[in-house]
Amino acid sequence: GKGKGKQPEEEDLSTEKLLPRYRKKCLELGVPFCRPLLERLSEKIDDNEHLNELHLNEELGWNGIRAIMEPLKEIIPEGYKHLKSIKLWKCFLGDEGVRHICSFLETNKSVFSLDLLDNKFSV
Repeated sequence: GKGKGKQPEEEDLSTEKLLPRYRKKCLELGVPFCRPLLERLSEKIDDNEHLNELHLNEELGWNGIRAIMEPLKEIIPEGYKHLKSIKLWKCFLGDEGVRHICSFLETNKSVFSLDLLDNKFSV
């Protein structure tokens, strides 16, 4: 009868959605694309995998990290849930960049490792 059995699992397209959202946000904010991130996302999409590590050593600045964090947070319904580790070294985040990371982490329960070495922010 109706309602019996498991519903087929919906395909998770969150990584495919993330790439165009990131590009759009960069254009909105007037910040350059982070090439290593674009390459990593494209590889994951090609391999039908998800981004579980955000490890960058690029001079992003606070608006550059905003361009990454806001699309991660906007993936519906619960944000991008595949990310386990964030390691941003020498990205020049500043206090504002850290605020954007914290805003993402407030709604995301998948990240268990955060490393923000040498990013010029106050404590």
